[in-house]
Amino acid sequence: MYSAFQSMLRSLLPTALALAASCAMAAPTYDVKVIAPPEPLGDGVHDVYWYSAIDLNNEGKSLTGMYQYMNPWCGCYKTFDKNGNSMGMPMALTPPTQVTNFVGLNNLGDVIGSVTHSNGIWMGVVQKDQGYSAAVHGLPDDIYDGFYSDAFAYGANDVGQVVGQATSSNDGRKRAYVWKDKVMVEVGTFGGATSTATSINNRGVAVGYADLADGSRHAFVYRNGSLKDLGTLGGANSTAAEINNKGQIIGTSQQADGVERAFIYSDKIMKPLPTPEGASSSALSINRSGYVIGTYRLDGQNYSFLYDGEAVHRVSDLVDQTGPWTIESAVAINDKGWILGNGRKAGDLHSTVLLLKPKQ
Repeated sequence: MYSAFQSMLRSLLPTALALAASCAMAAPTYDVKVIAPPEPLGDGVHDVYWYSAIDLNNEGKSLTGMYQYMNPWCGCYKTFDKNGNSMGMPMALTPPTQVTNFVGLNNLGDVIGSVTHSNGIWMGVVQKDQGYSAAVHGLPDDIYDGFYSDAFAYGANDVGQVVGQATSSNDGRKRAYVWKDKVMVEVGTFGGATSTATSINNRGVAVGYADLADGSRHAFVYRNGSLKDLGTLGGANSTAAEINNKGQIIGTSQQADGVERAFIYSDKIMKPLPTPEGASSSALSINRSGYVIGTYRLDGQNYSFLYDGEAVHRVSDLVDQTGPWTIESAVAINDKGWILGNGRKAGDLHSTVLLLKPKQ
């Protein structure tokens, strides 16, 4: 009876394998939505604005950088809604601002970044939707009264907390901070000179990286006034890039062989993401489901990847391979599973910002 059952299983195996193969090959999995195509100016050939994806929030609002042929980096940014409609240019060199450097969005639609004041000092800002400089909610004025000079904002949550790095005008130390309600709390180091906070979730838990006394740097998590070293994957250095509202952390760490590897830190364990053997990698964005967007480099080529909790997939393989778009890069994923990236069609001189949505 047992051997007969085994025989039946063997007869079914080819069918099962074929079925599994067809499921594994079921592509595409994402639809492509055009968000920000190049905008012709003047002759429409050389005088062109084009955009590069930076960040995406849960409402589908995207932040992009603007570029121009005659001036490759014009210092400008533009936001778009989920349908590709322009939502304006936050702090587009509005006086007294001299230079802008926006890096992200929160789910309120606020734009996070840094600007230089007319006196040349960098200020961290959270740019609200209404207006320009009048609506900037910057770091408190008292950080410029001799305690701190430059301040950069690298992340903000949905409850008014901002993180980044500030420089002391007294001794030049550069330290991570958490700021809320005009109160800046300095985050320390692990005995070294500098630290930087990169992300904060809605529970007020911040992540970043801090120097050790020997000059190496380690990823940290900062919770309730306590700084915790997350360690490494066996090498000297690690950095944390982002934390989701479940407390999962992503970043990049050196292995014992010195190769940099994307990691996810969950349940008090740092695990490398399963990128291809021999590839260096980094993690950029994580959503509430633990899905991760990152990049890996293999044989001299860069690839954007999606980690779905089990496996790593090239983002370029997740869209219709017979369609017109080639996905060049991916930078962010939101809680709906939407991915923001850049791509182009055959013959395009400049890339287009694209939103990838899972097929229903």
